[in-house]
Amino acid sequence: MAKKKTTTKKPPEQSPTKNAGKKDTSNGGTKTKTTEDSAQKKSSSKTSQTTKKSSEVKSTSKKKTTTSSLKKTSTTHTPKTTLKQPVKKTTTKKSTPKPAKTDQQTPEQIQEEKERIEAYKKAGTIAKKLKALVKPKIVPGAKLIEIVEFAEKKIIELGGKPGFPVNISINNVAAHYTPPPGDTTEIQDGDIIKFDHGVHIDGYCVDTAFTISLNNDTALKNIVKASEEAVEKAIKKIKHGVTTNILGGVIEETVRKYGFKPIINLQGHRIERWDLHAGKSIPCIALPTGDTMEEGEIYAVEVFVSNGEGEIHAQQSNAQIFQLIPTTRKIPLRTKSSRRILGYIAREFKSLPFSRFQVHQEFPQGSFGLLELIKTNKLEKHNILSEKKGFYVAQTEETILVTKNGCEILT
Repeated sequence: MAKKKTTTKKPPEQSPTKNAGKKDTSNGGTKTKTTEDSAQKKSSSKTSQTTKKSSEVKSTSKKKTTTSSLKKTSTTHTPKTTLKQPVKKTTTKKSTPKPAKTDQQTPEQIQEEKERIEAYKKAGTIAKKLKALVKPKIVPGAKLIEIVEFAEKKIIELGGKPGFPVNISINNVAAHYTPPPGDTTEIQDGDIIKFDHGVHIDGYCVDTAFTISLNNDTALKNIVKASEEAVEKAIKKIKHGVTTNILGGVIEETVRKYGFKPIINLQGHRIERWDLHAGKSIPCIALPTGDTMEEGEIYAVEVFVSNGEGEIHAQQSNAQIFQLIPTTRKIPLRTKSSRRILGYIAREFKSLPFSRFQVHQEFPQGSFGLLELIKTNKLEKHNILSEKKGFYVAQTEETILVTKNGCEILT
């Protein structure tokens, strides 16, 4: 797939981002214009933009984003956001609440909107059914690759397609781990397991995640509850016109109440067709400003909770999730295998993330072809995102539809 998803100490200057991805969200800096009178010039005063405040700010494209730096109101540190997707820095202006345009739409537009919402709801129904089917399978001794294979096949059987590769991230790993071909990893007693997946209907995608704890440490007793309650309380605040920094404040307050930290550089994110991380983001900490949520928009409300530093770092190796990079410049591919794989990715996933395991199922001998696509910059990587070893992370995520006076939970 949320990032990314998301302390009083200042995080490192460099954001652990992957590439671009589900999925990037951003909180924009504010541009301020200053007018200077110049007595030495014949022309009248010019207006120049002189200041631009920004700070560095997750969830890659399963389930699974661009962000600019955010400033925390309650502390002096400047967090950076890494989403479950490659994180790009952008600047955006705070949007103004817009009235619903139902009365201004043509019959064709009304029908299109109805079909759009129906597609999201169908994807959400499939995602809910899958969660119920998968939870009993997350037990000690279960192989990750078998759970992933079951889940992705079940999505198709239920009438959808994977919108983000199934992630099963364990303990300090927060996001973007999906088993490679031949993986033998098994769930162990004491593990805290995050199951994160996306489902789409013709590009209309939902994103959802839950955590199961097999750990009996009393210090970690409420880590899952903290993430679940934070998402629940944030969702209650959502309606047309609310700004996302309000949700961030609710999330941070809830998580800290239990003695844990929200991961500051993973965030919730807006979703659009074929785009899991569509610009607007939901921080997991209190901020002075945020993006405005509007009626009809789709968001993944995503919270990561840690008993450690409250910040994730990108692993620079072992990436298993990728995303096609749109480009107009044609880079020739030497092998037939790589050309076939590229065509398959473009048809099957378009701009959504996919995994090495998914490609392997279609092309069992295609590892070198996939490697050539990576080397020729056809693909971007969604790096595995982790807290420091020895710490634990819990995750909860739900996709919602913003309405005039509230929201509807789709997953």
